[in-house]
Amino acid sequence: MTQLGSESDDPARAASGDALATGQFRETYTSQARRDAQPRLTDLIPTRRRVLAAWYAAGVVVIGLLEGLHSRLDWLAEQVAPAVPRALDLAERGSFAAWFSSAWLSITALTSVLVYSLRRHRVDDYRGRYRIWIWAALAWMALAMNQTAQWDELMRAVVLRAGSRVGLNRDWLWPVLCGTAAMACAARLTIEMRRSTLSLALLWTGGLAWLAAVLCPPLAIGSLDTQSQTMLVAGLTLSGQWTILWAHMAYARHVLLDAHGLLAPRTGIKRPRLARRTRKVAAERETSAAAAVAESSPRGNAAAPRRPAAETTSERHTNDSASLPAKVATGAKPALAAGAAASDKPAAPAKPAAPAGVRLGVHTDDEDESDDDSADRGLSRAERKRLKRQQRGQVRNAA
Repeated sequence: MTQLGSESDDPARAASGDALATGQFRETYTSQARRDAQPRLTDLIPTRRRVLAAWYAAGVVVIGLLEGLHSRLDWLAEQVAPAVPRALDLAERGSFAAWFSSAWLSITALTSVLVYSLRRHRVDDYRGRYRIWIWAALAWMALAMNQTAQWDELMRAVVLRAGSRVGLNRDWLWPVLCGTAAMACAARLTIEMRRSTLSLALLWTGGLAWLAAVLCPPLAIGSLDTQSQTMLVAGLTLSGQWTILWAHMAYARHVLLDAHGLLAPRTGIKRPRLARRTRKVAAERETSAAAAVAESSPRGNAAAPRRPAAETTSERHTNDSASLPAKVATGAKPALAAGAAASDKPAAPAKPAAPAGVRLGVHTDDEDESDDDSADRGLSRAERKRLKRQQRGQVRNAA
C-alpha cells in the first residue's frame, strides 16, 4: 500500500526529485537572484557626505519647483486646463505637495526603524535608550497619514470632547498637547543624536523651519496676501520635513559607520584649564617634595639611586663596585704610572693588587690626589666619596 501524499502519487514531484538526485536540475535564475547576492537594507544608507548633499539638493530643487508652479496657477488654468491648479495648489490635501510631504514623512519613519535595527545592538546601552526610535517611527507615520487623511481634526474633536467632560473646555488644549509632545520628542532625539554633529544640526534646522511654518499664519496675517502666505507656509513645512528626513539619514549613516568601526576616534580631548593660583600651588608642592627627597638621602646625595630594603650590605657593596669603571675599581693611576716610567730610577716592584674595591683603611696622600685629578677620572665628588665609603665598609666586613 502507498501512503497519501507520496512522490508516486505526483509525477511532477517525482520527476523533480529524480532530477535533483541525478544532478540534472535546470536553474531558471542566475546566482545573482539568491539571497546572499541581494542587497541588504543597510545598503540603502548613503555613506558618503557628497551623496547626502546631492540628495538634499535634489529635494530643495523639488520644493522650489512646486513653489514656482504654485505662483503661476492662474496662467496654468488659462493655458492648460482649469483642473490643473488643484493638483499644483500647495494648500490642497490632494496636491503634489501633500503627496511629497506624506512620502518624506513615511521615509523618515522607515529610516527610524532602520536606525532601531542597528542601535539596539550597541553594547553600552544598558538602559535601552534605542527604543526611542520605535516611538519616533510611530510619530512620523502618524504625521504622514495626517497629510492626506486629516485625522488631526478628528483627534482634536475627541480631545475637546474629553476636556469638556472634565471641565476643560478650552481651545488651546489641543495645541498645548501637540506642542508638549513635539518638544519632548525633539529633546529626546537631541540627546540621542548628540554624537553626530551633522544629524543634530539638520534636526534642529528642520525643526525650527517647521515651527516657523506653524507660527507664521497667526503672526503674518494681514501683512501678506493669501498666495504669498500659502507659499511661505508650504515652503517652510516642506523644507523642515525634508531636512528632518536627512537628519535621520545622516544619523543612520553615523550608526552604520560606527558599527563597522569606520569612524575616526576622537583625539581632541580638551584638558581643563588650571587657574594661575592652582598652577603655582602645584609647582610649590613639586619643589617641596623634591627638597624633602634630597634631605632624606644620605649626606644630601639626592642623585643616589634607591635600593630595595631587602638588599644586604655585602650585596650593596658588590653591586656598587661592579657598576664603577674598571680603572677606578682597580685603583690604577695613569698619570703616576707615566711619571714613573719617565724617571731614571728603576721602577719599584709592583705590589699585588688588592681585591676589587678593597683597600687598606689608612688615609694616604694618594687619596688626596684623587680629589685633584677628577677631570682625568671623569667622576664627580659625590661618586668619589661613595667609593671611599664602600671601600671602608668592605674592609670592616673582611675584618
